[in-house]
Amino acid sequence: VNIYNNIFIDNNTSLQVNNLFYYGTSNPDGGGEPVNTFPVHIEKNKFIIQNSSSTSGTIILLNNGHLGSVVTTKISNNIIYVPAVLNNTERYFDAIKIQNQNSKKTYIEDNTIINPGRSVVMVEDSEPNYNPRNLELSRNFIYNLSPSIDSDDSNSEDLITVVNQTDGENIINYNNFKKLSNHYVIVNTTNHPINAENNYWGTTTTSEIDNLIYDFNDDFDLGAVDYDPYLTTPSTDAPISPPVNVAKQASGENVVLT
Repeated sequence: VNIYNNIFIDNNTSLQVNNLFYYGTSNPDGGGEPVNTFPVHIEKNKFIIQNSSSTSGTIILLNNGHLGSVVTTKISNNIIYVPAVLNNTERYFDAIKIQNQNSKKTYIEDNTIINPGRSVVMVEDSEPNYNPRNLELSRNFIYNLSPSIDSDDSNSEDLITVVNQTDGENIINYNNFKKLSNHYVIVNTTNHPINAENNYWGTTTTSEIDNLIYDFNDDFDLGAVDYDPYLTTPSTDAPISPPVNVAKQASGENVVLT
């Protein structure tokens, strides 16, 4: 399944992928999948909320189901943009949500995500054996604009939320994080460690980076988020940060941007 070079505008759920599994075999480990392939690849799309009347939703939803998505999935080189306020109404969208099991890796690479809600969230299942796992998040530019609408979910505007998992490894490397909200960048609610090395956090002060993470240091039952070493300047491998707060005005026969 290759989904590429599309433009999605003003959809509550722009793209939902359900229950792709076992890739040519009845083996629940996905043994029929060719090596170094991406049976699900979502690439070079633009997802934009500009005039939607909806105040919440999910842009990309991998809804795996109890036996779903035992295939390697890659989400790369996409642009996701949701304004914090539109038509005088605050917005809360999940940019990328992963539900239920995936024993194979999910790669999220080289994307630009500008969103007031959660940028990447792994949602736990009612049955722990089906919790998502094996996330590799790398070389993304993730910009959390500002808090959006109120939510009962205390993690509603955290950039990246990882839930309880039974096994597997989650890796978050070489991303550039920028946020205007007071929420965390990474919330680890698992008892497994997370490799979050070589990211740029918008600061080089370790106490400030600590305050951007919720993990073992906040709750001894949780796994630690290892962020050291960290980048002291933005990663040049991630997408370029787009300009913000740009104003346009006419000046004679010219247009002036400030």
